[in-house]
Amino acid sequence: MKLIDTTTKKDTTITFYEDVRSEYVRLSSIRLDGVRVYSYDFIITKLSKQFYRSPRTIENIIFNRV
Repeated sequence: MKLIDTTTKKDTTITFYEDVRSEYVRLSSIRLDGVRVYSYDFIITKLSKQFYRSPRTIENIIFNRV
């Protein structure tokens, strides 16, 4: 018996983009005494390592350029 996978590549990509964006929002909203804890460059580098993509790709995903 073969299970049918109804998830398309487009659905997977959209989910991936949403995950990247939500992680970016989470990291950028961390504040200590009203000051951001992590810099923009740190967040981009961390996400690129976490999601196995280049920093440029992560930036494009965050700013909806893809």
